[in-house]
Parts: sequence; C-alpha cells; structure tokens
Amino acid sequence: MTISQLFLPISRISLSIYRVFPSINSCNSTSLSPIKTNRGAVVFIKPIEKPLRLRKLEALARRIPYNRPKRQEILQKLYRIEAGYSGEKSLHYYLTQKAGRQYRIFHSIKLHTLNHDFRMDFLLVHRTHLMILEIKNISGTLRFEPDRHQVIWTKPDNTIKVLPDFYLQAVIQMEHLTNWIEEAGLPQIPVKPLVVISNPNCRLDIPPQYNNHPSIKNMVRSANLPSRLSYELSRHSKSVFSISALESLILQQHKQDDQCILNETGVHPSELITGVLCSVCVNKTMIKQRYHWLCKHCGKTTRNPHLETLIDFSLLIKPLITNNEFRWFAEVGSASTAKYLLKELNLPITGHNRGRTYSLSDLTNSSPENPHNSLS
Repeated sequence: MTISQLFLPISRISLSIYRVFPSINSCNSTSLSPIKTNRGAVVFIKPIEKPLRLRKLEALARRIPYNRPKRQEILQKLYRIEAGYSGEKSLHYYLTQKAGRQYRIFHSIKLHTLNHDFRMDFLLVHRTHLMILEIKNISGTLRFEPDRHQVIWTKPDNTIKVLPDFYLQAVIQMEHLTNWIEEAGLPQIPVKPLVVISNPNCRLDIPPQYNNHPSIKNMVRSANLPSRLSYELSRHSKSVFSISALESLILQQHKQDDQCILNETGVHPSELITGVLCSVCVNKTMIKQRYHWLCKHCGKTTRNPHLETLIDFSLLIKPLITNNEFRWFAEVGSASTAKYLLKELNLPITGHNRGRTYSLSDLTNSSPENPHNSLS
C-alpha cells in the first residue's frame, strides 16, 4: 500500500466519546531489548525501529477526518518524520559493512542532561571512542554557508528554505553527550560528531573556500560512511572504558517519546473516526458478522481487523481500555460481543465487572511497523 492510499479522504466523525472519556492524558510506551548477534556480526543494541511518535502520527492520520483544518498540519508532521526515519533506515546497509561491525550501535537514543533532553539519530559505541551520526534525508539542492551557520535548501519545486548548520546541530549533541557522561561518573571518552547525507539524489553546493571547514570535513554521503568509520577507528587506539557498563546505562536512561499525540496536535478524541477500518478502502469501516468482519464498500472479509483498531486506540488515547471504550472506538453494538472479542485476545486484565480494564501494551509493542499495511 502506498502512502497516498494510506491517507484517502475521510469524512466520518463520532461524538459519543464525550460520554466515555474523562481524560486523554495517558499515553503508551514501548520496551527496549538488546539484539544479540553472532560474533563478528553487526550489533544493534537498540535496533532501527519505527519511532513511536511516527506510529502515533500514522494512526492519527488514518482517523482524522478529511475536512478537519488540522489534517494538513498533521500530514506535514508525518511526512517530515517519515522522511527522517526513511533516511535512518537506509543506513542499515552501510552500518553492516566491516567498519560498522566494530561498533555497538544504538538507533534513536534520547537522553537527559543539564535540564535538557537531547536525541541522537545514531550513537556508535567503541571501546576507544563514540560516534554521533546526524542523518539528513533531503531532496533538492543544499548550499552550505558555514561562516553564516546556515544551509540554503532549494527544494525540488524551487522554493527556498534556510536551515541551521547541520554540523553545529551534531556538535551540540556531542556537548550534551559529554555532559551526560560526566554526570554519570564515567571516564571521559572522545566523541566524534558526523553528518550523513542519506539521499543520494541530493545535490551539494559547496563553495571552494569552505572545503576545509569543519562543517564540510565532518559531513559524508551514506556510501562513504564505511570508509569514514574505518578512518575514525584508525585514529583511536586507547581503550577508555567498559562498553557493557555504558550500554546498560544508555538503555536504562533512554527516554521513550511518549507524549500524547492528541494533546500535541490539539485534537479531541471526539474528532476521531471510530470503527474498524478496512485495510483496502482505509477510510471505510467494517461491520462485525458471526465469524468475520465485512467491508460493505469493497466486500473484503477479515477475521481480526479489530486488533489494529485496538492498536490505534493505544497509540492515540491510552494503553488501557474498558469494554465501554472498546464498544465506542470499534463501534461494537453489544457489550457481550465486545467482551468476547477482548477476552479471546488473552490481554492482561485488572479489575472486575464494569471496572475491568484490558492492557494493550503487549499488543501494541508486538505489532508490525504498520499493521494496516500488513493485513491479509
């Protein structure tokens, strides 16, 4: 399914939420697990995964009506974050080359220091040094003016936008990481920031007088990343610290981006499209029949599309759901049917009778990156 299919016009809206939701302040979170690999293979301690915020925006884009003024703003945020993630994903091949296999790799790490949060696209850990990779997935032409601390971006449609110096962004992350290491009581270790241009079709316009400027010397295209990592490995030989201690601390202190997307975008739950969405029509809802769900628009039948509906609920509203809330969000008319559908999923349960809640965290965390694109 293409991105254009994912966001077909949507016009339905439900107002019944006012009767079932007192608040929308709870948001879900996901757990982190180190990835173990064979000796000599690349080690992603925190693998490349779709950001939680991107998944939330995708769910919101599916369920915000087409005629809502906020829809375009939401889609713009979605496209921007999706482009960033696409650029980060494209580095997987280059990080699995020989030089990359010398590092322990963390994708999208967010830490806190000196009352500030800072996020690194990639953190590469070696016993002799650390590498921060700032990924830029940009199309069009980039003209670099490091003396003015700016990059002039000419988009494919010839519109122009001024961006901050990419290298300075990476340097700020380096300073934050150095402070974080000091606060943790770990020995100081060399930290190298590097900007990676991931879009091979992006044209770089670099005036000759800036060829030796740090902003240019510390920038590479993706294809040149392995050789640059080899160079950095050759420059550092002194082992500084225990890698395992640093790995554990990073995973412990990593902050998941769990901000409620409805609060962030100013969307009230009453504005959301409810119902079980058809994976073919996207903007059409399905009805529950005895053994399956049916889309009256295209005729598609599916046994468990309400799983994706529950995941959307968890991403958008909260990771716990009651029978009443499920009936509202999935448009299930019968309390007994809702109870049966929830019970057969073997979700963790707390409370009894009308106070019973079902936890959706495991369901959400174990779902594929885009459940609506993977339905059979």
